[in-house]
Amino acid sequence: MIDKFIDFVEQLFPIHDPQLVDEAKEAYKQFNKEGHQLNFYGTKNQYSPVQGDIISRLPFVSYDDDGNELRNIHPAMILANSCEIDNKENIIVAPLLEISNFNPSFLGNIKNNKNYNLLYLPGADMDSKVVDFSLSNTFNAKNISTLLESGKIEVTKTLNQLGYYFFLCKLTMFLARREDPGIQSIRKIG
Repeated sequence: MIDKFIDFVEQLFPIHDPQLVDEAKEAYKQFNKEGHQLNFYGTKNQYSPVQGDIISRLPFVSYDDDGNELRNIHPAMILANSCEIDNKENIIVAPLLEISNFNPSFLGNIKNNKNYNLLYLPGADMDSKVVDFSLSNTFNAKNISTLLESGKIEVTKTLNQLGYYFFLCKLTMFLARREDPGIQSIRKIG
């Protein structure tokens, strides 16, 4: 998974020293040879909720092709920066969907994190879940805090440093990847 992800990131954010890409892949291969599995999750801390935390459940609104409103309850990942959780009125979260709901022919790309809008971080009982950035919703931060304090919802997972940087990389690729050359050409100044 990481080997293909390194290639993917290198394509999006070209690295001028190909040796760095090869070294990253080699380090990952060595890690796997030693029987280690990547761990993306840490232990909950006193600062929760923070960016990247997973909340047990929130209602999400989306719309079908005819404009009909759809409401579903899903676990959620906090996308908003941690300081916004305490200081802003609203925060952005994305739903975690069951990977089994996706077309089986896309599962390889999903599990190798090749889809811009999807984040797959296996382990810690999360092998069957995928974060869908494209279905993000805004929630009132105070409301989420109240629900957390009352125990109606809870932070179920916290990302460790590896998981957090992986999450940031995928979120950046989703929101700020380079445009195709045709779009770039219409943005030229002068």
